[in-house]
Amino acid sequence: MNIKNRIWSLPVISGVIFGMGLAVSVFFSNEALNDIKRTGDVDYVVLSQTGVLQASVQAIADDMKNAVMEGDKKRLVTVDETAAKITEQIKRLGALPGQKTNGERLGSEFRDYYASAQTASKIMLEMEKGDAPVAISKMQSSFNALSTDLGSSVTNAKNQFGAGIQNSAHSVQLVMIAGILVAAVVMLVLATVSHFIVRTIWHQLGGEPEYARKIAQAVAAGDLSIDIEMDEKHRNS
Repeated sequence: MNIKNRIWSLPVISGVIFGMGLAVSVFFSNEALNDIKRTGDVDYVVLSQTGVLQASVQAIADDMKNAVMEGDKKRLVTVDETAAKITEQIKRLGALPGQKTNGERLGSEFRDYYASAQTASKIMLEMEKGDAPVAISKMQSSFNALSTDLGSSVTNAKNQFGAGIQNSAHSVQLVMIAGILVAAVVMLVLATVSHFIVRTIWHQLGGEPEYARKIAQAVAAGDLSIDIEMDEKHRNS
């Protein structure tokens, strides 16, 4: 390889090394962005929706209790509308990534609770006949099961959100560490490659480029009496 090609190889190699370092940095950056996006778009939404769902279920239970205590039969119609909204909330929760099974289970538990609550309320409001103690017992049992599951869902959502925050922070730290390591490796490799190329060019010229130019000019002028001095390495080669 001639001197010109050796010199041009340095920026080419530099570009390749820089591109590889940039690719590594981009990879870790994308991982960090994905973690942050997943925490915001999934973990936070799950936490928010489970909390809202828990409050909605408690609200409908209170509404039905108040309707019975006040003897307000018409209020059960409003409760039906609330139940429909809760059903939609559960569907939206189940549509989130990783929440299908949870949504299906909560949906089933809510249907069981609401059906038993409606039956118990109508019996106590004398809208239909039935065994009130049995109906109330079934309603309380299904409500406790739903409430316990909702509590667990909220706790799991909080834990998942906390883990997502930690993962995002860890990913950002990895980006910083990767950037520092990539920069250090690029500098080290470039220094090594530059040293090698300069060394080979030096070896090929036999000394300082300016000194080699003076010798070439003297020879071109016909002065063959010039004393050529070479370093020890070239003198022995």
